[in-house]
Amino acid sequence: MIVQIHQENKGLLEAFFQQVDHPQLLKIQAHYRAYGLQYPFCSFFVAEQDAVMALIHGVLLVYAKEFQPEYNEFFQWCGAGSISMNPVEGVRLPLAECRTGNLMVCNNPVSTSGISLSNGTIEQAFQILQQTFPEEYSQQSHDSWYCEMSHYIRHGVSKLFVTPGQATATLFCENSKLAVLNQIAVSPSLQGKGKGSQFVGSLVNYLLHEKKSVWVYSRNQRTDRFYQRLGFVTIEQWCEYR
Repeated sequence: MIVQIHQENKGLLEAFFQQVDHPQLLKIQAHYRAYGLQYPFCSFFVAEQDAVMALIHGVLLVYAKEFQPEYNEFFQWCGAGSISMNPVEGVRLPLAECRTGNLMVCNNPVSTSGISLSNGTIEQAFQILQQTFPEEYSQQSHDSWYCEMSHYIRHGVSKLFVTPGQATATLFCENSKLAVLNQIAVSPSLQGKGKGSQFVGSLVNYLLHEKKSVWVYSRNQRTDRFYQRLGFVTIEQWCEYR
């Protein structure tokens, strides 16, 4: 049975967070920490002890231990424009496109000449992201991205690291055991010169020093090879349905 989380039953959701350590679940927890239960665009659901789901701006994030047939009905009912989840058998979705990638982890220090890490500014980060991924980070998306990132940072969910004019990365979420990196980009003019390896390697070592395993959602074979050179290994795939 899938139930929506409200103030009176939020213990169901919080108990699930305490019982399981998984990057996909940590992403859902980050949104819960940032928005809580008071925003109409952000809803949370629990399916007994099998799954947790968050519907945010029409995107459904799912962590499931096992897949139940009723989830397919829920996916159709919720009206999500895309669904991101860990891989489980039995998924039948009405969405036409399925994109996959590798979920990778690093638990060992990276041998690379370190560079100093700074928090930089949100504006500096967006400039690097826009240069690197112009289709995804267009000028039209600037204001909404800026507001959302500011909100996450203000609520202690995300941390932003920037080497001005060179590279940026977001520590999207973390707990006492895991850290998930996101929005990693190197200025196009500096790609292929080792700047990305130095930057990400320094960030990995910083997080490992805090006794956390470091996770990334790799998009393709090119990024797989980049992370593998730094010592990341593939644990499983991630799936996104659109």
